[in-house]
Amino acid sequence: MSKQGQGILVKWNDARGFGFLTPDEGGDDIFIHASSFASGERRPRQGDRIIYTLDENSERRRAKTSRYPGLSARQLRYLGFILAGIGSGLVISQAAGLIRLGFVTNAYLIVSLITFAAYWADKKRAEEDMWRIAETSLHVMAILGGWPGALLAQRALGHKTRKRGFQVFLWTIVSVHVAAWIFWFTYGRYNH
Repeated sequence: MSKQGQGILVKWNDARGFGFLTPDEGGDDIFIHASSFASGERRPRQGDRIIYTLDENSERRRAKTSRYPGLSARQLRYLGFILAGIGSGLVISQAAGLIRLGFVTNAYLIVSLITFAAYWADKKRAEEDMWRIAETSLHVMAILGGWPGALLAQRALGHKTRKRGFQVFLWTIVSVHVAAWIFWFTYGRYNH
């Protein structure tokens, strides 16, 4: 079985398409070539975090496969199509009278899609070293009902998963929402 690990790209020659990354567990740097990435991925840049699989057949430490944490560009496109399809399907089904979703359900869906898009945009801005979306804005979206989109974005994109304070606040939001729904369903049953 091939050994998998993570590291930081410390040198990259874009013209020649290769560089070296320093593994998190220490040891010698690992040679990495642009061909080890799946087609459609962006070109690596010095400072990128990379997940790699070592080539066991090589005489030197070399990455056989490489990818960025989170979803690949292709997976993100598929996820975007899936979310757009679900959203369109729900809108069409409601318009045709096939299903009835309440205002709250629609709000959760719409705000979750917006929140997911905000996480995606923030991750891209981080990769491009641009101005970021404020954490307060991401939390406000979660409070307004976008927490399912926030959780999905964190899982799919591997974004905002390491900051303890951010995670504590987000999970507090999720807990309050879930507790409110439990209270509402329980209270509603006893009063009808």
